[in-house]
Amino acid sequence: MAAVQESAANSQMQQIPLSQLSIQQLDQIKRDIEQEISVLSDSLNALKSAQQKFSDSLDNLTLISKENEGKALMVPITSSMYIPGIMDTSEKVLVDIGTGYYAEKSVDEAKKYFRRKIEFVAKQIDKVHPALSEKSKIRNALIEELSSKVSQHMAQQAPKNPAVKPVK
Repeated sequence: MAAVQESAANSQMQQIPLSQLSIQQLDQIKRDIEQEISVLSDSLNALKSAQQKFSDSLDNLTLISKENEGKALMVPITSSMYIPGIMDTSEKVLVDIGTGYYAEKSVDEAKKYFRRKIEFVAKQIDKVHPALSEKSKIRNALIEELSSKVSQHMAQQAPKNPAVKPVK
């Protein structure tokens, strides 16, 4: 079922059966739904990417130990550029907490931070999945109704247009 706004003033939604909509209306709604699906898919991919980065960071924290102090390592400057460095201490790490801010944390605090972030992102993913699934169901219903209406329209046009002859 498609929902259209009954009144801009009270913002109540009234459902209108898809069969009552014109081909043009169905097509416009389908395009809008496909755009929403695209946005939700992009959001889902960004969330999964963030979750993977947090997971990778958590995994990398297991490599920090007293035995590695003083050893050479590669320090990321950007996602594709590294410089050589030496691990100074294994007790504290700098954690990127967003928008160019870093916080110094113990390894255990950093692990807890990344576990919280992974859990938070997982909850956001769980919120996006049902919305994406619902939009896909709506799109499929729209496509089915649109196909039916186009077929009906073509069948009605065939008898009126003598240039269109049935195939024998």
